[in-house]
Amino acid sequence: ETIDLKEAHRKKQMEGMFSKTLRDALSECMAEGHQAILFQNRRGFAPVMECHSCGHTPECTQCDVTLTYHKKSQQLKCHYCGYSIPAPVQCHACGMPTLILRGSGTQQIEAQLHSLFPEAQVGRMDWDTPRGTRGFDHLLQAFSNQELQILVGTQMLIKGLDFKNVQLVGVMHADQLMFQPNFRAMEQSFQMLSQVAGRAGRAQKQGTVFFQTYKPHH
Repeated sequence: ETIDLKEAHRKKQMEGMFSKTLRDALSECMAEGHQAILFQNRRGFAPVMECHSCGHTPECTQCDVTLTYHKKSQQLKCHYCGYSIPAPVQCHACGMPTLILRGSGTQQIEAQLHSLFPEAQVGRMDWDTPRGTRGFDHLLQAFSNQELQILVGTQMLIKGLDFKNVQLVGVMHADQLMFQPNFRAMEQSFQMLSQVAGRAGRAQKQGTVFFQTYKPHH
């Protein structure tokens, strides 16, 4: 099922990155004792920090890409080469303290889930969370044992995982995949969305997949 984000914003049905449809589906899924996977292919808290006064965006000095804000470590990091700087409190270009965050990563989705569903047990799986194979195994084992109700993650979640109790998959922002600066972006997006959709309903009961998008007829 597709969720039209334009309509959800117009009707004021959004809470953070979650539409009312997805929130209700998550509540129903957990009430029935099932689990859910939420897919956001951006790690960190926010992919862009921008100055509201002059428009300056901190970039990696080696890769010329925007630095991603990581809330826990209070750092801006490059996800290509590992370059990092402390998160500034004022703009490096104009000196004004008018820095705002744009976009959302897995850390922000996890924080919003804790706010929306304080009773739920939430896990996050990306390159920032567990360290080493044992860390990944521990997280996947906890989800397999149904100690976690919702698992948020990047594309490392979508391949080869078989959880019988997962009945709902939510793609937080499908458009981020489609409009990458790559001429194969559409094909890669279709492949990735097909794979993540396959995580739901792997037992007898059919699962449900929600795609949040500004282009539901794409």
